[in-house]
Amino acid sequence: MSGVDVLIEALRPLVAELVEQEVERQLDAIGRPRNDEPYLTTDEYARLHKTTTEAVAARCRRGTLPAFKPPGSREWLIAVDEGRYDAQQ
Repeated sequence: MSGVDVLIEALRPLVAELVEQEVERQLDAIGRPRNDEPYLTTDEYARLHKTTTEAVAARCRRGTLPAFKPPGSREWLIAVDEGRYDAQQ
């Protein structure tokens, strides 16, 4: 293993931690839901509310649903108010 390889391996955990901190900072800055908050995909939300996926995606784009797209994803995730979600089931 070369000196560069050793350095890369030594820095890997630090870089991972810094990336995680930056993601958390950006999530806080724009108010996106985190992993511990419930969310639905556009398909799940559409089935629950008896509408189309396209209509749900349009509402996400307009900002009328509390939704976000994870980095690199094409899928919207819609934050779910647990009380409202439970009442709809």
